[in-house]
Amino acid sequence: MEINSVRYIHQQISVCCFLCWDHQICTMEKDLEELGSTPVQVLHLVGYQQLMLDNKTDLLKEACPTQACPFCDKEEETIQHILVGCVFARQIWFSILQALHLPALVPSTSDTKFSSWWRKGLRLIPKDLQKGFNSLVILVAWETWKHRNSCIFKHARPSIPDLLRVIADECSFWGLAGASKLQELLARSLSLAA
Repeated sequence: MEINSVRYIHQQISVCCFLCWDHQICTMEKDLEELGSTPVQVLHLVGYQQLMLDNKTDLLKEACPTQACPFCDKEEETIQHILVGCVFARQIWFSILQALHLPALVPSTSDTKFSSWWRKGLRLIPKDLQKGFNSLVILVAWETWKHRNSCIFKHARPSIPDLLRVIADECSFWGLAGASKLQELLARSLSLAA
């Protein structure tokens, strides 16, 4: 299969695969309720659902054999590794959560499942900050996934400063677009430093 075909297939399923870790399609109401997210926050990321995923995932597996992580080049690339297991991802989370005075939420080396780490973070954060935390997790995970795509398909180099800059810009854009709980999380956490 040609590289252009692989890119096309990847573009069609990457959004859907992003939220369907462990090859389980989210039952939207249950997962949204668990994560405290609104359908708008998640549905714009999910795109195509199970029908499209089944066929295109098989094609992608044929076209792209398992490869090493584009960030660390040490472990097998999986969505879990990309989002919390990789040292690159943990550095991103550390930089962001440390700046927000939330170091207890940084994924550890024992955190191997993104959804488990996310749920654990929700239990550790005050109730009034949980929706903002959910928005932050979605934003950081999505931008990390997009950075991974740039490394693979555009041959970009993994860059923590570049990714942190993009995440900071997106936080501002999300705030302007109405992500008030995210803005509250950022403002409240940053005001602790003053």
